[in-house]
Amino acid sequence: MLLAVHEADGVKATARGNFNRQFVESMIDPLLSTDAKEALLRYNKVVNEPDFSELHEGRIVAQVAGLLVKRKGMIRFVKKHAALLEAANAGRLFVKLFDAYFRKYNIGYLHPYGIDVDWIQHEINFLLYPLSLKAQRWLNMSSFADELLHPLNRQRLQQALDGQNLMDTSDVVERYFVRPLHQWGLLEVQWSKDKYYPRPERVCTSPLFQQFIRFETSAE
Repeated sequence: MLLAVHEADGVKATARGNFNRQFVESMIDPLLSTDAKEALLRYNKVVNEPDFSELHEGRIVAQVAGLLVKRKGMIRFVKKHAALLEAANAGRLFVKLFDAYFRKYNIGYLHPYGIDVDWIQHEINFLLYPLSLKAQRWLNMSSFADELLHPLNRQRLQQALDGQNLMDTSDVVERYFVRPLHQWGLLEVQWSKDKYYPRPERVCTSPLFQQFIRFETSAE
């Protein structure tokens, strides 16, 4: 997506600041698997950016990361970051987008149901270390919150969930950590066999996690 915007020297935006339909359609084949493409086209006779969640979310995250900007009706790639599009700098680009995704973007944005507890996504730094220690082998989802979340965060989350029945702790963990980290390639997941909405049952860190995440310890 970023390469396409950069090479086009900008893409005309809609009045709402989305990519125009022509550009959206040009991104279907590069970004989607055959099954995902079939599902998208099955429910949309014409495809606008909000219908194409992968592209829609990608565009927003890239904007909050400072890589895309809307000026004079055009969505443009910020040229000072052009070096990040080089293959040798893929790791730096990954870091910039990962940081924007968890620190600035609201992961709950695309979820129409449940309550907004987006504050918990900003605790990602406190989650990664215990995750690296306790999920090198398969970890049951039933143990995820107790094993990995900081006690103060568990307490705050429980207070936020009290008195409502839309979401529970496992829903929050799945929405804000497990599915995102899986999509980023950092978690491997074993899914339930539910035909319509498989849920994660066990997780473990991926080889990419071991390459990407580093922890420095102080001698003091």
